[in-house]
Amino acid sequence: MELLQTDAYYILNKGQNSLWFDRKTGNHEYKTCWDLANARNPSCLGTVHGMLGKLQIHADLPPRLALITRVREVGAPVFACGVGSRVYCIRRVAFLPLTPHHLDSSTINNLGLSPCQKHHNTGTNNERRGVGIPDPRAGLSKTFGTLRNVTSSLRTATANVAANATGQSKSRKEERDKERYERRILDELLKMFNESESGESFYFCNDSVDITSSLQRQSSANYDKSLPLWKRAHDNFFWNKHMMTDFMKNGA
Repeated sequence: MELLQTDAYYILNKGQNSLWFDRKTGNHEYKTCWDLANARNPSCLGTVHGMLGKLQIHADLPPRLALITRVREVGAPVFACGVGSRVYCIRRVAFLPLTPHHLDSSTINNLGLSPCQKHHNTGTNNERRGVGIPDPRAGLSKTFGTLRNVTSSLRTATANVAANATGQSKSRKEERDKERYERRILDELLKMFNESESGESFYFCNDSVDITSSLQRQSSANYDKSLPLWKRAHDNFFWNKHMMTDFMKNGA
């Protein structure tokens, strides 16, 4: 599954289907791969194995997509429908922020995406990502002039800053507190998925088969195979149900 970035969207594309996420509002819409021809400045960031859902830790912070970046195949059992499907355990996830600001190369690298074999503009180096490496000599030439102005600038600014310090510092502190809170939650989630004590605790299947239900449950009269998969899934094992809420509202 390819992860694409445009000026306004993040796009998950697989085969002829694509899922578009508005980077400003966080809303999503379903499209086809042909709609990519109308996308503005598309670039491929890499590939992922799937999406766990969408998560917003704080109402004042942008939502994030929970993406599966590393897996291990554990088997291909035959289910009640008579189909053998590959089941995977999750080895690593990443949380992509839905923000209108373009991610820098360091943030993209930290997502741990796999290189895309189809798009040549995907890579880990700065040149492929269109990120220029600044010439250190250019910055050095400006340094001494800047330092000469620092002392006088600080003296002049101190009085003005003091007048507004209370309100501004409070606002900045609130923002930092929100970001720290989000960072703590994300760190715990990453530990849960990436550093689980049991090693492999979360499983999924890309095909439309129910791995949350036993063969007995799937064969019972109360099990309606005509329902969407998320409606048939056993709540005790539908561990990412909360993150899939927005998609279930649309009946996906």
